[in-house]
Amino acid sequence: RSLADVQPDDVLLMQFTSGTTSYPKGVMLTHDNMLRNAAYIARRFDCRAGDRYFSARPFYHVAGSTLSLLAALASGACLASAPFFDPAEVLRVMAEEKCTLTSGNDTMFLMLLNHPDFAKYTFNLRGGWVSCGPEVSRQLVDKMNMRGLTQAYGLSEASPNVCMSHYTDDLEIRIAGWAHILDDLEVRIVDPESGKDMPPGEQGEILVRGWSVMKGYYKMPEQTAKAIDRDGWLHSGDLGVMDADGRLRFLTRLKDVFRVGGENVAPAEVEDVLHQHPAIRSEEHTS
Repeated sequence: RSLADVQPDDVLLMQFTSGTTSYPKGVMLTHDNMLRNAAYIARRFDCRAGDRYFSARPFYHVAGSTLSLLAALASGACLASAPFFDPAEVLRVMAEEKCTLTSGNDTMFLMLLNHPDFAKYTFNLRGGWVSCGPEVSRQLVDKMNMRGLTQAYGLSEASPNVCMSHYTDDLEIRIAGWAHILDDLEVRIVDPESGKDMPPGEQGEILVRGWSVMKGYYKMPEQTAKAIDRDGWLHSGDLGVMDADGRLRFLTRLKDVFRVGGENVAPAEVEDVLHQHPAIRSEEHTS
């Protein structure tokens, strides 16, 4: 096919994900899904021409393709990466290349912050996007000067971003994990059992509808119908809450929630409390 034959609704990427099961499903993401997502989020975390954006997210993951590679392409920024996540190498590259932006999650950043070489380097970071709890986010601001950090939430089936903070939002709101829904997307918070819409401040399943929702699972119509209902709402399987201003905060996967004394408890929130203790550090490793 020639370039002129390519349409926005054509599939650009087959992103394999297990979603809520262990069986791999091919998420069909279109040119419009991915490029619009990349352009929108680049503006949210202030990625622009002249920036040096470091991302060690693997390119086979939507965080590496859409939110790293395509975000840099859409904004004209220089993208720096690494073949795998080695904390010592990441620290060295970010410092020597004078990177201004980066991205990652709790585990990755804790490995950097706790590395014995951390204090050897001076960073030029001003921000980036993160998927972290409040305690780790605050450390990034205090120790890596990422005062422009933004919080991100998404899933492969939504290509992937659903919401991201504006880098100009109040810093404490961003640290707390609140993020604005992307332009022209609809989000509902519903009771997982009844499907009833939940009021602001009440947690429920995150439902998404609009341009970022996948075309479907490759050759899996039954699985697609389970994920996207007749009204076009993608059921994320994630637990979240919205505030009165329409900001969204991701809590955890629905299947990870457990009941204690009649209350729903999210492991991610427990972990964030534990991270505040000075005797606790991450010993996890990523590949």
